[in-house]
Amino acid sequence: VPFTAPGKVTIGFGNSLLIPFWKKDSAKITLPSPAGKVTELISNTGRTAGAKNIELRSSGPAVYLVEW
Repeated sequence: VPFTAPGKVTIGFGNSLLIPFWKKDSAKITLPSPAGKVTELISNTGRTAGAKNIELRSSGPAVYLVEW
């Protein structure tokens, strides 16, 4: 099941996705159920999402962990 647009790298395991960014970019993600938490792992910042459709934005290298 694809969660992002073609060409975006995602690594899925269980109810989690890792989404890396190498430069300033964004990615729209469609999940099977509402996301519970989104964490940017390099800066260790997180937020609750509560939606099935979310958009991630990075200003440079970043790795997001999306859990639902």
